[in-house]
Order: sequence, then C-alpha cells, then structure tokens
Amino acid sequence: MSGVNFGDVLLARLPFPDGGGFKLRPVLVIHEHGDGDLLVVPVTTHDPRGAGDTPITLWQEAGLRLESTARMCKFATIAKGVVVKHLGSLAATDADRTQQSLQSFLMRLSPAG
Repeated sequence: MSGVNFGDVLLARLPFPDGGGFKLRPVLVIHEHGDGDLLVVPVTTHDPRGAGDTPITLWQEAGLRLESTARMCKFATIAKGVVVKHLGSLAATDADRTQQSLQSFLMRLSPAG
C-alpha cells in the first residue's frame, strides 16, 4: 500500500489485546512512516466518550457506513500488511478538527513549563 496520508480511513485487521484473534475495523491514518508501518487511531461508532474523541461529521465522505468517532488518544502502529482496503478520506473540515484534537491531546501530555 502506497500513497497513504493523514486523514485516510482504512479497514484493517487489528489484533485483540489478548492476542486471541483479530477484528476488522476502520482506522484513521495519523502518520505514514515511510516504511512498512502506519500510525493510526481507531474509528468507532460510539458517541464521543472523552476529550480525545472527535466526531467525524462527514462520515459518508470518509467511506464509513455509520456515524463515527475518531479515538484520537488511542494510538496504534500497524503494519501496512494488515490493511484490507482504503475506505476514503476525511473531508477538510473533519481533517482540521482531528488535527486540532490531536494537538490538544499532545499538549496535555507535555509537562507544564
């Protein structure tokens, strides 16, 4: 898979935390490392649960079947080999909002100074 960018929505095989199998789920690309890995966050159909959750308002444009939320504080590095297909890309307004949410989350992690 080549040409992956911030804001792309992919369908990927993500392993269960206990290692007992995997689940197909949409993910949002945060960064393409230039090698075989992608930094992603999961996309869920649940309503936002916390400060790092960002609604995807134009979810159909992003290739999603249902209203969705990007879990901007739940990072994962995945191999490009687990990507099943490219679903779509965030609309500009959703991409801007997710970038702002990501920046806010990272600022909360920084020590005050």
